[in-house]
Amino acid sequence: MDIKELIDRIIADGKLTVKEHKLIKHAVNLDRKMDEVESEQIGRVLDMIRSGKLKVV
Repeated sequence: MDIKELIDRIIADGKLTVKEHKLIKHAVNLDRKMDEVESEQIGRVLDMIRSGKLKVV
């Protein structure tokens, strides 16, 4: 699963689990570089957490 698919699933679920967080970190570390889309997706998740639209569980 790529970062975009994972983040789309997280947003649809409305929550970010510890496992999903680890999967994102692993995917980023594997790739060693993020493209613009991946960077925007991660920024989107962070914004949603800050605004309370996404829960961290």
